[in-house]
Amino acid sequence: MLALLLACTPTDALLSMADAQVVGTHNSYHVNIVDFQPWNYTHPPLDEQVVTGIRQFELDGAWEDGGWPVYHIADLDDGTNCVDMEACLADLERGSEQVPDHLPILVLLELKTDPEADADVAMAALEDAVLASIGLEGLLTPADLQGDAATLQDAMADGWPVLEGQRGRIIAAVHSRGWVGYVDDASPLFVDVHGDLEDPRAAIHSMNEPEDPHIAEVVAAGHLVRTRSDADVIEPELNDTTRRDTALASGATFVSTDFPVPHPTTGFVVSVGDGPARCNPVHTNTKCTPERLEPY
Repeated sequence: MLALLLACTPTDALLSMADAQVVGTHNSYHVNIVDFQPWNYTHPPLDEQVVTGIRQFELDGAWEDGGWPVYHIADLDDGTNCVDMEACLADLERGSEQVPDHLPILVLLELKTDPEADADVAMAALEDAVLASIGLEGLLTPADLQGDAATLQDAMADGWPVLEGQRGRIIAAVHSRGWVGYVDDASPLFVDVHGDLEDPRAAIHSMNEPEDPHIAEVVAAGHLVRTRSDADVIEPELNDTTRRDTALASGATFVSTDFPVPHPTTGFVVSVGDGPARCNPVHTNTKCTPERLEPY
């Protein structure tokens, strides 16, 4: 009888994104154009990454001539599979449409240019690019989570809300500390608060060092954490899985890598199993199975 009851219970009312662990890509637009180890990785177009199971992305943008072109370092490492924020996010949305019931996808917007006199204009242009590419209906916004609560932090008192109504949507978060002050309360964008549970906008946290003991506290609060399993192609070149294994064991929601497919010579790869998600090893929910998170 209990098994029958559970089978008849919509699992999206039982599970949260905090119950999942998924793979993300670092500098998700990056195409290698130079012979330099830290930049020696190439990602396919963003829509292809979504279809193959990537659920977290990172886009670097520079405010130039009234727009947000996407690249890593001008004139040195500027190979990219999409030219600007609007085009990159449109690719991401195109992939989302091909997998309509996917878990919420997080895209971190890393703004490389320091805020200047026209920072408000630049932020408005960024929001316009997000809305033009994804559309409000395709976004999961702070307002969606906050509801009638005084702050997003108050709404998160019991952790990230259940998946019901969140599938097929994209979460856009300003990743750069210098820019978060230009994201106003009415914005469709989240801000990355980097582990600060006291911030009134706390919900999403980049904590890049997987051995950081504070990750456990943030995960226990039911917030979403992104960490990195490798950096500068050091671990992949050595096939050193220590950092990767620590990241996967940390309970971070999003484990970001330059190698979601095997490194061409060492075979180093980051995976959460056969599908796009596994049940979080730390934020446990007895109702969770990988197939309930996202069928594959």
